[in-house]
Amino acid sequence: MQIAETHPVLGYLTLGFGYFGVVAGVFIHALLCLQALIYKGALIHGSLEVADDILEKIYKQITPTFFTGYISSMVPAVTVVIAILNGALDVPTVCVILNPVVFLIIGTVCRKINPVRFQDLPGIIMPSLGLAMFGLIGMLNQI
Repeated sequence: MQIAETHPVLGYLTLGFGYFGVVAGVFIHALLCLQALIYKGALIHGSLEVADDILEKIYKQITPTFFTGYISSMVPAVTVVIAILNGALDVPTVCVILNPVVFLIIGTVCRKINPVRFQDLPGIIMPSLGLAMFGLIGMLNQI
């Protein structure tokens, strides 16, 4: 909403894609919980191959939605960078690097360095720490 005060289109794009990204995040996490339940049920019946087959079919069906949700969660990062660069947010330019895309890159590089130790880092650091930086940027803008 701080961006919308000076650049309404940019602000409402950030807000709209942010809301959609949150809904997509719920969808993604629900699917990941279902994965464990499918494996547990298959293990009880003694056939993990059935679970693999079911999950592969599910992944083929939800890939477009998953991809759309993931991209929609990246759009606010781009719009916030644009808002910083065009002056819609009154924060230092160095705040451009405080976004989920940069944290995703850091997590991916760490995973390439040590895949065992950092296997989940890109998926953890991008939404958690990366999106938390939007709050920091908002606070800096208010000061």
